[in-house]
Amino acid sequence: MRVDVERTDGCFFVLPYKGKTLLSTTEVRQALNEPVVCSKSETDYLITAYNDTFDNPIYESDILSSFAGLRPLLKSHKNPNRATREYRIEQHEKVITVFGGKWTTARSLAKEIAAKL
Repeated sequence: MRVDVERTDGCFFVLPYKGKTLLSTTEVRQALNEPVVCSKSETDYLITAYNDTFDNPIYESDILSSFAGLRPLLKSHKNPNRATREYRIEQHEKVITVFGGKWTTARSLAKEIAAKL
């Protein structure tokens, strides 16, 4: 289920995952040279958001593992939650490069690239 939290810093997801519960997502702007990890502040945000929404509280000790990733954005915005999710495709001879986008646009993006080929 997707749970939209009325906060200025975005929303979070609560998903069933391999018999467990996956909490996700935050969007924090960071530099490419910074470590890609789920920070203490992001963990705290997700726990607080979950506990503000559901009756059965969770604690940091309940976390079994964490992961993080970077999503490159085509255009920037001061608030990363409002940054564009558009993508651009460039082809130089036999090399096709994709800039921007997100996972939910992957299918339409793949169709566009296949059409170029």
